[in-house]
Amino acid sequence: MTRQNKLQILLILSLGLLFMQPLAAETIDRIVAVVNDEVIAQTDVDRVLATIETEYKIIYTDPEEFSEKFLQAKENVISQMLEEKLILCETKKYDIKIDESVIDARIEQIKQTFPSERDFEWAIEDQGLTLGDLRDRFSAQETMKKAVDYFVRSKIKIDPIEIEKFYQSHKSELKRPEKAHVKSIFIQKDEQQSEYAALQKAKSILERLRNGETFEELERDLGVVQKDQLIEEIDKAIFSLQIGEFSDVIKSPQGYRIFKVDKKEPAEPLDFSESQDIIREFLYKEKFVELFREWVGELKQSAYIKIN
Repeated sequence: MTRQNKLQILLILSLGLLFMQPLAAETIDRIVAVVNDEVIAQTDVDRVLATIETEYKIIYTDPEEFSEKFLQAKENVISQMLEEKLILCETKKYDIKIDESVIDARIEQIKQTFPSERDFEWAIEDQGLTLGDLRDRFSAQETMKKAVDYFVRSKIKIDPIEIEKFYQSHKSELKRPEKAHVKSIFIQKDEQQSEYAALQKAKSILERLRNGETFEELERDLGVVQKDQLIEEIDKAIFSLQIGEFSDVIKSPQGYRIFKVDKKEPAEPLDFSESQDIIREFLYKEKFVELFREWVGELKQSAYIKIN
């Protein structure tokens, strides 16, 4: 099984609403927190943080910045786990039925991302889990999702008058984002080419460009990109370039890139009809966060919570 497949299953197993008491543990696990009759175990926290650490080491190369961001991530992970345990406790009060075919479809979808079923099984075993454990975790996700749908999402209403009022108050901010027509040279790091080798190759290509070799001879086209569409470092680099300029070597999770901007399209105002869906989505998210926080706050008030 490749490193990419291992990272893939780590990401799958740590994307929200997956935190349950560790199964078939060989040693006594340290308890991070207790929420009513549910526990948050150290192994569950570590499993999620392992994925975050891998990604953050790529994004934040400065040790001080990495430590700061990683500490914040750890606090966020434990806070999210507490909320999820509260919701899981609440679901036990109700007879919530889960459609097993939904679980089957999710597992099948994950299997399709692996070269073979055995690779998929190895990836799960690598996390100390069985297929049954994975089904239990997905079942918990679906149960909690239904609870959130009932107690939060069902209460959200967006009035057309709200949309109109928001548009009139934020008309100057509602714009079609700036766009850039971009060409890209991508040097991928993988199992055949180390990160150091990929970086040296990228620097060599940058030197050739500075010595007059044309970008077009080396490019892999990226097409048209929209501001705030890519990760922050790449977005900032692209939209700070003038037409015809190329960037320095930029690190990304997959490797290294050099960009060249051929054309730019300025941001343009959106009319009301173009803005309605954007405003509705914004208001929906805003109300969801508010109602979700209120609901979780009420659950906290009536719960037993102990953090070690």
